[in-house]
Amino acid sequence: MNYNDYRRFHYKENKDKILIKSDYNTLFIIGSKIVFEYASGFFEPLSRTGAGSFLRSFGHDHYHLDLFTLNTQGLCVDYYDKALWNKHLKDIE
Repeated sequence: MNYNDYRRFHYKENKDKILIKSDYNTLFIIGSKIVFEYASGFFEPLSRTGAGSFLRSFGHDHYHLDLFTLNTQGLCVDYYDKALWNKHLKDIE
């Protein structure tokens, strides 16, 4: 993301943000098309590198997308592979 792209989401007056709301036991993630286009660009690489990262460090790969949320909210997308995690737990027992 270059400076002009970053600037689009950084300043307070910008309305292109992801809004997170919980109602009726449901999590709603709401935002403009442009903010989802930029934020989703982090998901695909995470899906490709997440398993390898886990196998190297036994931690989980993730991205903080706070740039795309309001100042009072935050969004972190984590990679978890249940099968890899369970295998690792069995291996250390």
